[in-house]
Amino acid sequence: MEKITITNALDTITRFNQSEDWQATALVEQTLGNSLSLTGNLEFGVFTCPPINARLLLSDSPERYILTDSTQNNFEKGGIANRIIKLFKELIEQRYNPTLRVIIGDTDEIDYFFPVLGQPARLNLEVAEERKDQYAKNLEQRLKTIFPWTFTIDRYSQIDLLFDDQLSPPSLESSSLQKDLKVEQGQIAMAFREAGYYEGYPSPTSDEIKEICRLKFQTYAYQGCRLGEFFPNMTLIQNEFPLLMRTRMLNILNQQTNQRIIPAIYPIADRSKR
Repeated sequence: MEKITITNALDTITRFNQSEDWQATALVEQTLGNSLSLTGNLEFGVFTCPPINARLLLSDSPERYILTDSTQNNFEKGGIANRIIKLFKELIEQRYNPTLRVIIGDTDEIDYFFPVLGQPARLNLEVAEERKDQYAKNLEQRLKTIFPWTFTIDRYSQIDLLFDDQLSPPSLESSSLQKDLKVEQGQIAMAFREAGYYEGYPSPTSDEIKEICRLKFQTYAYQGCRLGEFFPNMTLIQNEFPLLMRTRMLNILNQQTNQRIIPAIYPIADRSKR
């Protein structure tokens, strides 16, 4: 039987690429090749955010801000799921076995929202955790109806609990990171406006936005460090905008500490050149 190499997979990924600023790198080739040789699979990962209703943070039962309705997931919005399905179909036609890790980024409020804007006094953290877990279960059942191949659902918070060491904060002083922080400040401000992720919650001040952004960059850097260690053969399908900037954020600490860089591919149309 002819041995399957990574060449055709790289050609297909390149053909699906939607970012003018990306090309298949040696790191992508090495990571996919390692995954293929060690497991027989092509291991991909994608982030998704849990749906929320920020207005409910101001209610008598603020833990209800975490929605459990999996039809509200952002994995299917904007054609993201459909684009991944098309990519996987072509890879399967070429006799590859692609797998997908759907990683729920479920620590945003704990890591960079509540530390700046305050945690609601009545927030029942135990109930909030139960709702996050229920959402993950509901999302798994929903994806089974649209995604016929092997996938897993991972809550990032549960992965982080497996590590005993404490990471040191990254430096954000470089000129390139300062530019990215400026972009993110605009993104955060928009998140509190109509149709934004935190619509319905009082808008933070400019100083609060700056601190939220600093903690958000730190959070992403920590996540990239943990995921790079926990999933050493995973290639990220970047789907959070600005696409290239989000990948840079995940790899801040990896680069500064000479750890494994998480490679990313971009089959989703990029709305930003950042």
